[in-house]
Amino acid sequence: LTFTVSDPEAHYASYTVRVTAINARAPDALDIALVRNPMQSDYMDIFIQVNEALLPAPTVYVKVGEDSTAIALRSITSSFYTGEYLLDIEHSHGPAGTARVIALGTTLSGKAASDTITFNYGVIGKSGGVLAGREKSFKLVVPPDALQGQVLFTAIVKHFEAPVSR
Repeated sequence: LTFTVSDPEAHYASYTVRVTAINARAPDALDIALVRNPMQSDYMDIFIQVNEALLPAPTVYVKVGEDSTAIALRSITSSFYTGEYLLDIEHSHGPAGTARVIALGTTLSGKAASDTITFNYGVIGKSGGVLAGREKSFKLVVPPDALQGQVLFTAIVKHFEAPVSR
């Protein structure tokens, strides 16, 4: 949007500002995919695909309870980014930890872009037990002596919701 001001003597000045449309949303501009890192089991690999040009690159956060961690992204191409999140294994025994990955951006046309994915994780011991997700539920029951040692379990749930504000 450009503002131009002039007077009767033909003096004028102009100023251009970027305008963001409020409550406008580009529903499919971002897409998150998660994969547990095969080489380091306590890391989640985060992949962001950008389906519509953004200004600037997307911002990604992982929220666990009230804690929020910004994820450093590396650009693979102009429409593909990757980053890593270290799982908090120390506090994941018993009921599963629940984490939300939130990607936010703004399209060149000023629309809000967002995507969210939830993953639940926890450690299961050879004594068995239950890991019960707290969001978009899942439940895993492991009988006693079903495992030789302890295992880190991750469940990833893709869901759609209203955009998250920055």
